[in-house]
Amino acid sequence: RVHHGWGGGSRTEGADITKYTRDTGKYDADVFLYGHTHKLQHYSVPVIGTNGKKLVARDRYIVICGTWLKTLSDTTDATYSEEAGFPPIHVGSPIIHIKPVDTGTRITVTT
Repeated sequence: RVHHGWGGGSRTEGADITKYTRDTGKYDADVFLYGHTHKLQHYSVPVIGTNGKKLVARDRYIVICGTWLKTLSDTTDATYSEEAGFPPIHVGSPIIHIKPVDTGTRITVTT
């Protein structure tokens, strides 16, 4: 599932993950991608699913896709984030690897 994201930006790491975790119960997906908050982070949620006729444990990944917007200026010109009082955040995007394996897929996320 891919969605722009919603709500106001938060100042704690857990707030955005909690907000988007509520969305994961409504869709059958292994990876959930969100933007909006410009943070670069991920979290895995263990779930029980099936692979053929077998019951398997797997992770669902909630990924906040980061930003390329610089949040800390190295000049005398302040960025929007600095003026708004937001803390510096990592610039970049996640790397998601999806590999087929006997039990379904192996997913790894690097932020």
